[in-house]
Amino acid sequence: MLLGKPENADWITLGNDTNPLKYPVVVPKDEEKPSKDYERIEAIIKCGAKGYLPAGPCQLSLLASVDQQPSAFPIPHYINWQSAEPIPVPSSSSTQKSNSQYLRLWTLSGALTALGAQDGDALPPHMIVEQAAQDAATGKTIKTPLVNFGWTSTIEFSIKKLPQQHKKSGNEANGASDNALKTTYELNGVSSSGTVVLERMLQSLPDDHSFTSITLGCTTGSQSSGTHFVGEGGSNVTFGISQTNLSTVTNPGGELFLQESMQTTGPTLLNTPMNLVKLLWEAGITNSGGFYLYYTADDGKAGLPSSIFNEKGEATLTLVIIHEDQQHLHPYINGLATAQPLASSEPH
Repeated sequence: MLLGKPENADWITLGNDTNPLKYPVVVPKDEEKPSKDYERIEAIIKCGAKGYLPAGPCQLSLLASVDQQPSAFPIPHYINWQSAEPIPVPSSSSTQKSNSQYLRLWTLSGALTALGAQDGDALPPHMIVEQAAQDAATGKTIKTPLVNFGWTSTIEFSIKKLPQQHKKSGNEANGASDNALKTTYELNGVSSSGTVVLERMLQSLPDDHSFTSITLGCTTGSQSSGTHFVGEGGSNVTFGISQTNLSTVTNPGGELFLQESMQTTGPTLLNTPMNLVKLLWEAGITNSGGFYLYYTADDGKAGLPSSIFNEKGEATLTLVIIHEDQQHLHPYINGLATAQPLASSEPH
């Protein structure tokens, strides 16, 4: 930009060589005090003549540390877990192994499950499970980290006995059919909260994911005598879910179930773990029949105990999945399993 040069003025050039911009600047006389604008322009010219402006910073340093206190969530409600065979539970110690004699199944509060079920791509909360007990001598609360525990996904669903069929003496096929009737049940619905837990597992976990343990059982007892969860472990227990149209009931085989999962410990699953989760979720959202549970704890000779069924042949079962990760509260977590001696207190 070229302007007419006023009297007692000089040119300054801004811009680059290909596109110079010239501005007239009135240079003060020696006896005159420079104006503020002139001083600013002169300072810019001198700074620009030295080279490139510093990009900074000259060095990196850590910000001041912030001491944050973790939030505490009590877990007061539990029921004892009964199993004749050991139930695999994660342990953070190489010397202190899980002890099924002290198995307990805890229910998380709504505030705690909501903390784990945050929306978005945020990392799951990091959790430390401690036992809080009060010292009788000092009155102070002593917190001891738990070692043998695992976060659980607990899903309740109902089943119904299959209708009995007429027997024909001397028919071997009818004998196989009768055995299948004792060990095969129709899925009759999944609880609404359980359906949400199953859906979150399907959204968060890969198809080939496995769990520390999967146990199928039921809650028995009463408020007066106390309730407990009966969920048997061991390889003599076999169960699985199929989606099929059973026009005739036969002994379960490859046609009834999709895939057999080979396991060295725990129950024998007739599905892969995630396929079992998927089929149970589909049974819950469709609620239209066509899904069947096979369960036996005695080499296929006997199914679930008759005492858990009502007069309509219906019963409520609970699937307990114990996860390996002890540190994070994932969206599909709604319970806690512990397998070590605990005082008369509650974990946090």
